[in-house]
Amino acid sequence: MMDRPRMSLKDLPIYCLLGIFDYCSEGDLLCLCRADPALEYIIDDHYFNPLAYDLLLCGHRNNPRIEQRNRTRLKNHERIEVSKNWVSGTYFERPYFHHAQMFPTKLCLEADFLYITHAGYLRKYRRSSCDALHRRFDAEICTSTHTDISDFVKKNETIFAGRVCGSCFHYDTDSCMMTEQRMHPANEYLYCVDFVKDLYATSTDHGCRLWQRAQEFGMTHFDQVMNLPHAFRSLELSSDGQWLYGGLYTDDDRRALRAVHVESGEELVF
Repeated sequence: MMDRPRMSLKDLPIYCLLGIFDYCSEGDLLCLCRADPALEYIIDDHYFNPLAYDLLLCGHRNNPRIEQRNRTRLKNHERIEVSKNWVSGTYFERPYFHHAQMFPTKLCLEADFLYITHAGYLRKYRRSSCDALHRRFDAEICTSTHTDISDFVKKNETIFAGRVCGSCFHYDTDSCMMTEQRMHPANEYLYCVDFVKDLYATSTDHGCRLWQRAQEFGMTHFDQVMNLPHAFRSLELSSDGQWLYGGLYTDDDRRALRAVHVESGEELVF
């Protein structure tokens, strides 16, 4: 007596598979997707694809432009997971800082510490596993100038911060060396700062400047290397320091993003 050939799940027609899948939970369907590429294609196309049309931040209806910027295309079940995290993600909220006076606040979150501005001070709070933050700050970074800090950037052990009055300071957390220098007139409002290695950028409501950091006789100072007419509200230097990217608050032609080549001064408008 000959053995009958065994039928695989994949041998069934698609309409039969879809009837079976109707009895499966989402977790079961995900397991089937991981088990076989052919089943993954059928499940993704018939079940997850319609559910992912209009998801928050990752829906794919009408081929949104953000898809062109993604290096890898998300699968539909991955889109659903991302959307769930945004819509119903679990988090714990606790108030820490109560300020009666209004002032700009900037922060930098690291694995073990939170750096946050408090008026003219930059404070460092330790993070722990049992509590989000220690109530008492670990360190307070300040200078003789007490005007509000409008922006700061921390990279590795270096902090570069700008004050609304146009004064900026450079602080090394390892050596605790502090250098402060006025980079813009006091009648200008400083918006943002950034740096890459020894190249520093600052921008106010009157214009943007690039600076080169130098050391002489153990003292740090900044020499201006470029002056731009654009009042960037936000800026960032490329990782190699070749380009400066800046965003204007407004633009008549709705093309508010600029890219400026640091060496040649070439400007691109986006």
